[in-house]
Amino acid sequence: MDEAIASVRRFNRFFTRFVGALGSNFLETGMTLAKARVLFEIAQGEPCFADDIQRSLDLDAGFVSRVLSRFERRRWVRRGVVSSPPSRRRRICSKRRTGQASV
Repeated sequence: MDEAIASVRRFNRFFTRFVGALGSNFLETGMTLAKARVLFEIAQGEPCFADDIQRSLDLDAGFVSRVLSRFERRRWVRRGVVSSPPSRRRRICSKRRTGQASV
C-alpha cells in the first residue's frame, strides 16, 4: 500500500509540474492556481464572504486577504463590510464588470 501511495504522489508531482498548475501563470492567466480559484469562487457565488472562500478553498486567511486587496486594486472585485451586528467583521465580496473578463 505504501508503494501505491508513493507512486500516486510521484505521478501527481510530475503532472502538476508538467501542466504548470503550480506556476505563476496558470492557464496563461497571469495568476497562480490559488489566485485563479479565489476569483472563480467570487464569480460563481457572488456575493460571497471572504472567510467562506478561505474555508472552502482551505487557504490561509492572510493570503486570501492579500489576493482580494490585489483584485480590488485591479478593480476586479469590490469588498464591503456587512452591517448586521453578529457579522460586522465579515467582508462581502462581489465581482465588477472588469473582473468578469478575467474569469
